[in-house]
Amino acid sequence: VEAWVRPESTADQTIVDRCALYPESNPNKKNAAIRSNFRIGVKDGKPYGLFDNTDPVLSGTGKSTSRVVGTAALEQGKWTHLALTYTGDTLSLYVDGELAGDATQTTLIPATGVHDISQDPDLSGGDRYAVYPAVFTIGARPESDAMDLSDPAMTECFKGWVDEVRVC
Repeated sequence: VEAWVRPESTADQTIVDRCALYPESNPNKKNAAIRSNFRIGVKDGKPYGLFDNTDPVLSGTGKSTSRVVGTAALEQGKWTHLALTYTGDTLSLYVDGELAGDATQTTLIPATGVHDISQDPDLSGGDRYAVYPAVFTIGARPESDAMDLSDPAMTECFKGWVDEVRVC
């Protein structure tokens, strides 16, 4: 995922986020939680990228999250290109085309919202899958305790401009 950003603030904020809502009845039988598949944001003035697993805990916490943080703060009023890539074992953050950081994590399973893929138990050859609600947001992210992604409370609203967002 990539985007051009021009922040007016270096406060903690979200640039892009893709998340799924896992209800209390999720396969792990724990509390409901919103899991981010990926996120680009700003924390303490620096850009960061996050890639989450499917476990039902708050995004960005626990050992199932891989996070990379840029080395320099974003400049207010200046356009900057940010890109986050994941190769299956390495999460990399690029700032203006230069590698700003990477993290190796081989145990991540994307929080895609797909929670059940199996062959039909009667062996008729039919496959089934189930999907939890998921959203892609630009300029904010749903509150971690949101229970409805159709109209969730938003947090970490981006102050500035976001342009040319691309997800590949």
